[in-house]
Amino acid sequence: MDIIDGREVPPRRIDGEETIAGTHRGSLIVARGGHLRLAGTQRGTVHVEPGGAAEVLGSLQGTLHVERSAHVQIHGRQQGTVHVKQGGLVEVAATGRLQGTLHVDGRLINGGVRGGTVHGNGSIEDVEGGAVKGADEIWPDGTHVYRW
Repeated sequence: MDIIDGREVPPRRIDGEETIAGTHRGSLIVARGGHLRLAGTQRGTVHVEPGGAAEVLGSLQGTLHVERSAHVQIHGRQQGTVHVKQGGLVEVAATGRLQGTLHVDGRLINGGVRGGTVHGNGSIEDVEGGAVKGADEIWPDGTHVYRW
């Protein structure tokens, strides 16, 4: 459950083809066979279950969870932590930006720009045109600061 404007709100579940334009607040779950096309702004977690798919054309401001056999394409901005489970795939297009910590146990193919700390035992491929943005500042406590 999310708390939005003081109320408990259950996650929105996507079982078929769905496009979100404008702004959505709260968690989204993309189920097996579901396909999310995010053309606007998502403020909250997106969980792509096994067999689900998503395209981020706008902005995702929250955590992204990509399960086994799930596929996510990022053409816009992902601003938050990304978790890619073993067997999951995230592809970042030339126009895409990953701004946050990566936990990759699956596969990430970067043709855009990514910046943030990296964890996990998966595969990260920075293909032609793909770039890694370094931290602009590292604080004494080890915090990495990125200015986009």
